[in-house]
Amino acid sequence: GDDCLISGRYVTIQNVGLRSTAAMTREGTDISFPNGMLVQNSIENLSRRNKFLILTTLCLSSRCSLEQVQYVIARVREMLYSHSRVEQKSARFRMTGVQGLSYNIELFAYVLSGDYADFTAIQEDIFFRITSIVESAGASWALPGQLSFPTPNQLIDEDKAASAQRVVQE
Repeated sequence: GDDCLISGRYVTIQNVGLRSTAAMTREGTDISFPNGMLVQNSIENLSRRNKFLILTTLCLSSRCSLEQVQYVIARVREMLYSHSRVEQKSARFRMTGVQGLSYNIELFAYVLSGDYADFTAIQEDIFFRITSIVESAGASWALPGQLSFPTPNQLIDEDKAASAQRVVQE
């Protein structure tokens, strides 16, 4: 019944036999691991955990003022440090760099829960709270940027564009 990570697969253990261990994948597929292989690999027992890690980088637009960025960081820290389900001693929300058109801010927080479904609900709540703080500051998220350089045969043919426009109007 334990949830484990074995050979890169998330599985629930069904039966431990003399020669093999039967498990079920998250997708509902039965899988069997030879016990000799299990001895040689690391097994992570996820059922025995008491906390889950949220680790992500959030990007605020470089169009935000420095005061807005500082406000967001301060308010998110307050929220994390006062959240009853976040491990306060290790939680952090820090600007880790400025890249292109964004301020990069790392969110590192352990959610105190042993149940994955509970963790995802708390994580969602934290992200909603962060989004609310960003909106209250009048700040905005950075949008991913990409530069494209068209080749000569990709340039718009003005005659064809005008012809297409006439067809659409008709």
